[in-house]
Amino acid sequence: MTKFILYATSLLLAILLPLSTTVAQNDSNSPDDNIGGQQDGNGGMSQELTRYVELMESYAGTKDAILYCDSAYQLASKENMHQICNYALTQKMTNCHFLGLYEQTIYLADSIISMHKDEPDNAYNLYYATYLKIVTYIEQNKFKSAIQLAQKMYEDSKNINTASGELDPMTLYLNVRCNSLMGLGLANNAMGRHEEAIQNYTEGIELAKQDTTQLKKLLGQEIELETYRMQAAQKMKDKKLALEYVEKYDKELVDFEKNKVNTPFENIFIEDFRLFMHNAYADIFTDINRLKDAEKHIKASNDILTTYQLADETRAELNLIKAKYYDKKGEYKSAVNYADSAANYYASVNKLSDEVTSLRTMMISANKMGLYNSIFPVASKILQLTDTINEQRYNSQIEDMQTVMNVDKLEQKTNSMRKKPPLRPHRSN
Repeated sequence: MTKFILYATSLLLAILLPLSTTVAQNDSNSPDDNIGGQQDGNGGMSQELTRYVELMESYAGTKDAILYCDSAYQLASKENMHQICNYALTQKMTNCHFLGLYEQTIYLADSIISMHKDEPDNAYNLYYATYLKIVTYIEQNKFKSAIQLAQKMYEDSKNINTASGELDPMTLYLNVRCNSLMGLGLANNAMGRHEEAIQNYTEGIELAKQDTTQLKKLLGQEIELETYRMQAAQKMKDKKLALEYVEKYDKELVDFEKNKVNTPFENIFIEDFRLFMHNAYADIFTDINRLKDAEKHIKASNDILTTYQLADETRAELNLIKAKYYDKKGEYKSAVNYADSAANYYASVNKLSDEVTSLRTMMISANKMGLYNSIFPVASKILQLTDTINEQRYNSQIEDMQTVMNVDKLEQKTNSMRKKPPLRPHRSN
């Protein structure tokens, strides 16, 4: 799963918490504001804190960003800048997820949820942390936990009746509702329940269409859901349905890119989001043999990767798509090379399922080239990896079931305690 979500949250957090030096300028020009050089007029932030916020944003998507988030958080705590504390903590969680640090992501998400559960003004932070926790559960193969949390988020959204920052209650409701449906769709799709996933995405799309604010154009939430729906149809092997979705929304990607805006952040998250979209379209067009259309999106992805230093995972995803593309074109040597490159990357980061997919693609092209001696070691490696994957999935499912059961027991205990009548004082005779 790509980390495109960072684009949406970084942009929305910039809107809700206008803290960077580009948007948090103090209107006062009094020379007293700069006494001792301690403050520079940026919303009351000290120069040192302002600098760390700038570095946190500039290095977004890197390990350095996490260090700058920590420094910004510590300084903001000393200066009693509570909004910036929230901002730094949320950005640290976002960067941890982007870098695949899932245990840290869960820990930070739980911390943020605990902090904001009784603060309606910070509802977006709470719901965003919940959504990122859902996505992380899916990436850890904890599907039951992900579905349970997404369903709770969906139900809780009914109670939204307070604005959060610049978001009015209806806009916040639509955003949270769509994210919960996206989480349900991602979990169902990962479990092979593609029809249910399509239903989740379709409901989310209809809700997203109700958002008439400028925020809708900026976040691209509707096109996210549409792309996931296309991918679900693709996994169902329903090429007719996938083609119907592709032809309907290919133009919307062009329109979205025209409406792209600059934020207080570097463009890395925006470009990662665009790369996710182009890769998805290239993969689907390749699958349905629309190779000229696939080539257009592959070129767009190449241009992004040439211009921006994005995560190696995104390059590996594109290499796997290229392998499928060149296999369809009959250029099997190129297909083998790209698949091999993708497989090596996924092996280095222990993403076994993606490694297996890459090796299978490589084996198909090698077989068409007549490289039969090369096929058997690859096939043996696939069988070995498949056994490991099945064992890991089984262990994750057991752990997942235990987590769900513990949550259910805790809720039952809490409910039973609520139902108990109050103790009456003992009366002596």
